[in-house]
Amino acid sequence: MGVWVRTQDSKTLIYAVHIYVDQPVNGNQICGISGLDSFVVLGKYSSQERALQVLDGIQRFIACNGEMNGCKFNVYVMPAE
Repeated sequence: MGVWVRTQDSKTLIYAVHIYVDQPVNGNQICGISGLDSFVVLGKYSSQERALQVLDGIQRFIACNGEMNGCKFNVYVMPAE
């Protein structure tokens, strides 16, 4: 099972089967891996705490089958910050 995600820069739509927080030298980012094992940076955030909050939001989106605030969505859009 995976989830459709629109990257923070809105340039990529990926069906991610694995999503994780990575801490490269230049900051905290959330990464996704598609079924083809391609690695994509989904979004970059100012701290690990913020990246984990966004990851929590993705988890809630998946757990609610894309329903947020009474609306059904098929794609999770990464927040700007």
